[in-house]
Amino acid sequence: MTLHARTALGVALTPVLALALAAPTALAAPTALAAPTAAAAVPDPAQDAAATAAVSTAPVQLGPWTKPTRLDQPISRMVTAKNGTVVAVSGGTVLRRPAGATGWLPTGFKLLDTSAVHLTALPDGSVQLMWRDGNLTTDTKAWTAMLAPGATEFSAAQHFIGSYEARVAGSASGHAVAAWYASGKVYASERTAQGVWSAPAVLATAAQPRDAGEVSLAVANDGTALVSWGGVLVRGEARQYRTMEKAAGASQWSAPQGLGLAGSPHDLQVFAHPKGGFHMVWNGRAETALSPDVALSYARLAAGTTSWSPAELVGTGTAHRVNAPMILPNGDVVLVGSNRVPWYSVRSEAKGTWAAEQRFPSPRAVHHTVHSVLAANGTVAVVWTRVSDLRDRAYASTFAGGTWSAPTLLSEAHNWNFEMTVDGQGRPLVAFGQNEQDADGVHHTVGYLTTTTPRELPVRRDITGDGKADVLGLSTAGNLKVYSGTGLTAAPFTVPGWDPAAEVLPFGDLNGDRCNDVFVRLPGGEARMYTPACGGLPSPGSAYKKIASDWKAHNSFSAPGDLTGDGRTDLLARDAATGSLYLYADNGAGGFAARVKVGTGWNGYKKIIGVGDLTGDGKADLLGLDASGELWRYNGTGNGTGTGVFKDRVLVFKDWGGTYKDVVGAGDLNGDGKADLLSRDTAGRPWLNAGNGAGGFGNRTAIGTQPIWDYTKIS
Repeated sequence: MTLHARTALGVALTPVLALALAAPTALAAPTALAAPTAAAAVPDPAQDAAATAAVSTAPVQLGPWTKPTRLDQPISRMVTAKNGTVVAVSGGTVLRRPAGATGWLPTGFKLLDTSAVHLTALPDGSVQLMWRDGNLTTDTKAWTAMLAPGATEFSAAQHFIGSYEARVAGSASGHAVAAWYASGKVYASERTAQGVWSAPAVLATAAQPRDAGEVSLAVANDGTALVSWGGVLVRGEARQYRTMEKAAGASQWSAPQGLGLAGSPHDLQVFAHPKGGFHMVWNGRAETALSPDVALSYARLAAGTTSWSPAELVGTGTAHRVNAPMILPNGDVVLVGSNRVPWYSVRSEAKGTWAAEQRFPSPRAVHHTVHSVLAANGTVAVVWTRVSDLRDRAYASTFAGGTWSAPTLLSEAHNWNFEMTVDGQGRPLVAFGQNEQDADGVHHTVGYLTTTTPRELPVRRDITGDGKADVLGLSTAGNLKVYSGTGLTAAPFTVPGWDPAAEVLPFGDLNGDRCNDVFVRLPGGEARMYTPACGGLPSPGSAYKKIASDWKAHNSFSAPGDLTGDGRTDLLARDAATGSLYLYADNGAGGFAARVKVGTGWNGYKKIIGVGDLTGDGKADLLGLDASGELWRYNGTGNGTGTGVFKDRVLVFKDWGGTYKDVVGAGDLNGDGKADLLSRDTAGRPWLNAGNGAGGFGNRTAIGTQPIWDYTKIS
């Protein structure tokens, strides 16, 4: 992109946690002190009213993706109306699924040609259906029908005097506009209060666009319509994009306005911004005219203004397929697209800049499609297909708090025609076709549907969201990796960029989103609680809550579980100088209560290990490994406000653990429902001492299929 391209919109581009036995002489008996007081069915779709009445309007936390369910017919189009009804085209039939329902109901519409059908959900609650009859070799007509807000049947079909490829947009007041290109002219039509489309108005005579998609349309909150279009390159000159506006209630469109975009702009799309006004994205040449790369740019036309903001180069490098921008609750803009590999970029509302290009947690391969939606709770959900080893694979992932969840494999068959929307419960809903072979060897396209389940309370130490305990490893290179479940299988992605000297600890759910968080004490002393997407690992730039500015005085952290009896995970920290052990109780408001001393003399322990419930009484316990190799257990009382946080210590192992680099209370790793102990020797080999559920452990056994010697520490 040239300097002129950077300044074409006016200014320069902005880059982008009383001893029963005699304690050793070297160890003062830890004294138990008082802990603080804690701070404060799916309906049948046959009855529309019963179905919608039972649906909660509160956003749900997204759980794991469900196993795709088979449909009678593949779905070719799918949108969601404002009241949560999902409308879909399947095998030529237009169907609806009321909010909260799981089955589909017919609307009475049958379509012969499903290759040219468009469904648009409008802000007023209506759904506009547009289609053609006939095929490309015969005379065709465009038709339209409307599902009014709250209605169960579409209106009668009416002939649309325009193109079936028209873009349709509208406002919450019911003002709807269609725009299209045909025979050298740009047209627009408006839907009247009676649901009838007006005669087409010629907006401009235009050079032939690259395709009909070069005409873009958006309608702002206040009803102002904006149409954009661009022509082809002529004798090497830059394609020119122009716009026209029409305010709600106005009788005339404005005169065409040139955007003045340089650098061979193309694929420009305009969108209504949730805060009013518009924003747009477009592709153009990168730094030099000789560069074949395509750079994506972004600009904003705020409500009440007449000039577009300066062009901003989106940090994607190259971009060919771009989905509609999604606006997060904090105002950040998220763009998702694909250029052989799926990518995303985030524009910080606070900083006004785009982050550098980032890719999904997916192996490199050719990608066909990428689709994205914004769930009601502010989580971005994405599905994409990948070709590898001559096989198609379809994946799904979610993005929240600056992090992605681990990809979920949806399909390993040849698949296509993905449709994605948000259902009446605010969850992502995905439909796709899959090529399957029947008993006679005949291939058929079979439809499938999947969504996310409501998220249950998280299992202790389950980072990946699969219901199994996980272990984190931080390498000398600063790469954070997760090992999951029985056998310590390495998760399929690694997050780089961490300081190897950081203390990283799997924690419980501090912020209340039903996903386990990750506690980090940076080498400089700052303590943070990172809140990654469910199933994901945080990066240094992910969303976090600052816990303390300087915790360099603490040299041990553990998160045994709930120590105060309120059901929330608490944090323990040891003062390096005094050996005092402090409890930081979860305050129930996304932070910790003021610290309370729960013991002294804990500096005699080499390791303090939070292990969860070892005795089967439902209360969190703690282990301490002393300098002589004795392992001690402190049974939790579950009532940190009464007689103390822990009971007197009990010996578990004698002459144990002298050669272990790491000892982790890793939860249930062998799948028997009991908390286990994980250790790593100096050669990097991991060992499992299986918990017996009565406070003790069995003999050690090797665990895992690979050594984890390359990791500085595990936690």
